Amino acid sequence: MTIDLLVAKALQGLAQKALDVISSRLADSALDRLKPHLSRLETRIASLESTLKDHDEQTRVLHLKAGFAQLMLGNLIEARNELIRAEASDPCGALARFWLSLVLYREGRRQPAADRLAEALQLNPFIGELALGESLEWAVFQSGAPSASAPVWQVDFNTMRAALALPKRWLTLFRMGLIPSRSQAAIANISVSGINPVIEAMLGGDLRNKPEGVICVLDASSGTPVSYALLDGQRLCFATPRFVILQSPKREGTVWFYALDKHKRVAEMSQAYFETIFCPDFVRLQSLRSFVSSNTKLLTPEEAYQETRSALRPPGFAKMSTINHRASTATYVDERDLAPPFESTLCPVRATNVWTHWHIIGRESGEQCYMSCDAKLRRRSNVQES
Repeated sequence: MTIDLLVAKALQGLAQKALDVISSRLADSALDRLKPHLSRLETRIASLESTLKDHDEQTRVLHLKAGFAQLMLGNLIEARNELIRAEASDPCGALARFWLSLVLYREGRRQPAADRLAEALQLNPFIGELALGESLEWAVFQSGAPSASAPVWQVDFNTMRAALALPKRWLTLFRMGLIPSRSQAAIANISVSGINPVIEAMLGGDLRNKPEGVICVLDASSGTPVSYALLDGQRLCFATPRFVILQSPKREGTVWFYALDKHKRVAEMSQAYFETIFCPDFVRLQSLRSFVSSNTKLLTPEEAYQETRSALRPPGFAKMSTINHRASTATYVDERDLAPPFESTLCPVRATNVWTHWHIIGRESGEQCYMSCDAKLRRRSNVQES
């Protein structure tokens, strides 16, 4: 079974289970009990409307607003029709699909409801927790035990020469001479909330000297690289089963969607729309246990430099002019474990950066230092590792 089919099967099962959980906890009054959440969403949408400049985003918000208003009045048919319009107008609309699934379930249409919810989770696996708030804890999002047959693999980003898949750029001139410009790699951010590991990596000869950013997607079942893309200032926000979500500081307030099936950017939205419609509470998202366990940032080159600097100050530093050459090194290991946010047969991964700080003093070159890194990603076994 391919990884895509495995993910789809896991999400379909999760959708059925999630709807049953909602039904059992909220009984027949489910939508009435959820009205406080709808009211908060309506308030957020009302404040969002005046800030939107994109016509398409304005249209999508109007459909959502009308659908929620009908839900508050208990008019299921009218609410369903408006949410269907909202769904059709927004290919990334996880929120519309989520609430449409609840309406369909309330109408007794269990399979269409599960299909809509599974699709919403493909777009944003955290949408249930975000849309319903803290009053309904979704235990169904906890990771299950990994399959005993799942293979263990390891990707060495330096040995693999990830840069070979990118546009050619061979040498960079430093004061110490010519150094291959992509000879080192470090993991900056990593997300497994879409199952397939997505890595934002830094490439460079000296990683303190403005390294290049790159997004790398790996196949979770084998560790095989699926795609690479150079970044232009964007940062990895998180991954979903369908998208890699990138935030771009160069285009203030813009969020990009990189499609995993097409290996290219396919959509964008304003930051305000993203934080209200795609992620109804983006600030709270970053504190959810399911998000924290599947997304993390590793040390920056500057942070790694600070961790090693105190161990590298050479004796006799004040007499540098009499020293012909002296070199010393120190290392720092940054290691993080991550696991998918919902039940699957997939194993967790461990990301490791081994930073090396090179400190060089020479009469001709003065004092210099540069940071190199050995970056690895390992798919762990089902046996607990120390």
